[in-house]
Amino acid sequence: MSSVEPLYGRQAVREALRARRRQHKRLCMATGQHESAILHEITILAQQQGIPMESTDRRTLDKRLNTTSHQGVLLETTAYPYVSLETCLEQAEQRNEPPLLLILDHLQDPQNIGSLLRTAEAIGIHGVLIPHGVLRVSPPPLSMPVVVPASTSVLPWLPILPSISYCCNNTSSR
Repeated sequence: MSSVEPLYGRQAVREALRARRRQHKRLCMATGQHESAILHEITILAQQQGIPMESTDRRTLDKRLNTTSHQGVLLETTAYPYVSLETCLEQAEQRNEPPLLLILDHLQDPQNIGSLLRTAEAIGIHGVLIPHGVLRVSPPPLSMPVVVPASTSVLPWLPILPSISYCCNNTSSR
């Protein structure tokens, strides 16, 4: 069985549901929230995708996530889907552009990662190499739930490569 990781925050959850790149296991929403367009959209997307939904009180979410910054929304989802270097190179070729990759390493602040990812998405980068532990390791500050909100939710749309060795071992010669 694949591992499940928490993703929280309204924008992050909505973009993950829109992108449909991961398998979503369950959506938990805090009771007593004011109606909003984004909450309505999250609910509709979850229903369309057949994701089980659960209502819970805010304190339960606080305890489960060990934070109060969840905005009343938690999506239990599978790990982030990495792509191959070959996929990134093919994307560049299809666009008739020279390959452009962003390689991140030794970053300490998720806000820095967020800024870099927003910029990468804005310029049409073909891939972002983020070493394995940066996005998947707990505890924060460099766990996926922290990085996603900091990246204004562009992360679900970016092609992410997990490591240099992964790229070298999973690429044909070009």
